Amino acid sequence: MPRITVRSLHILLGVTLGVVILLRMAWRASSGRRLPLAAPGFIGYGAKLVHYGLYLLVVATVALGIANVWVRGDSIFGLLTVPKLAPGDQVLKETVEDLHGWFANAVLILAGLHAAAALVITSPCAIACCAECFRVETRSSRY
Repeated sequence: MPRITVRSLHILLGVTLGVVILLRMAWRASSGRRLPLAAPGFIGYGAKLVHYGLYLLVVATVALGIANVWVRGDSIFGLLTVPKLAPGDQVLKETVEDLHGWFANAVLILAGLHAAAALVITSPCAIACCAECFRVETRSSRY
């Protein structure tokens, strides 16, 4: 696949992700259903904090990606040309590219850690340990 097609697809998917996440945030803020914490106590609040962090990182990554397109100047599928914001400013181009990459990596790392923590916390051994140590009511103990 030609490089311009891959880059254009990356840009299109990034913009789509940005639109979807902004619509989701607006929906949740206005009329979305408020769900209870996934787990009681500090574990539930920690998960909620991580979710907000993921939202923030994804929005920042998308914004940096859009800034990257403007700073670099790009052609999207050869149909639309985005002019360079600052032609010749190599330092700005590299800085925005690096920030976009770092934020994208941070999203992946935080999402991976969050998924790993969810698997550990919901394992039968961890549920028994947390219930005993922190007197957490588990879903299985309610029935």
